[in-house]
Amino acid sequence: CQEPVCVFMGFEGVLWTPDARRLVVKLRAPGWNPPADGPTDSPSSVRDVWTSPPEGRSRPKADEGWHSYDACRGDIAVVDIESSKVLRLGTEMYPFGVEASPDGRYVAAMCFGGFLPKPDGNTALFDLHLFALDGSVHRVLAPRVPGRHGTAFSWSPRGDEVAYTSYQAGSGALFIVGLDGGERMTTDGADVCLGHDR
Repeated sequence: CQEPVCVFMGFEGVLWTPDARRLVVKLRAPGWNPPADGPTDSPSSVRDVWTSPPEGRSRPKADEGWHSYDACRGDIAVVDIESSKVLRLGTEMYPFGVEASPDGRYVAAMCFGGFLPKPDGNTALFDLHLFALDGSVHRVLAPRVPGRHGTAFSWSPRGDEVAYTSYQAGSGALFIVGLDGGERMTTDGADVCLGHDR
């Protein structure tokens, strides 16, 4: 496969499907071309340098419309290892956690979708997406899930449900959602303790 694969901070990777015939990956979104390292000039070359006066304060990246979740931008795709063909399942997304179902039919992905309004403006919202590996299905199983990192979810052994957590204002909850979108809370008001959402 010649497509550029993106992984971020070591918690993303390349996933095998159970049949060992395909790989689930996050690809660089088309049009996103970070500059490559260019050749370095020789030490003898001369350049002009301008120094800006300090403003007295650092400028928050949010002032430029940037947020840390931009580093996770990409397309969720499946690669056939025999033919090297690539099928993009979800494009222009911000996936954090990506997991293949045990039966190899689906992929679940928790994707960044914005922030809660203030005063909880630092709490991220994630959408739990479901993709069929053949490209026939893409729907959101659980929208606007408050959380921190979007990695706290897992498939049931049968591959028919996904368990996930939410976290807001110091309190966590545990949910189970079926592939049809039917959802139930399992903690009955008791807090779920979440360290790094894993």
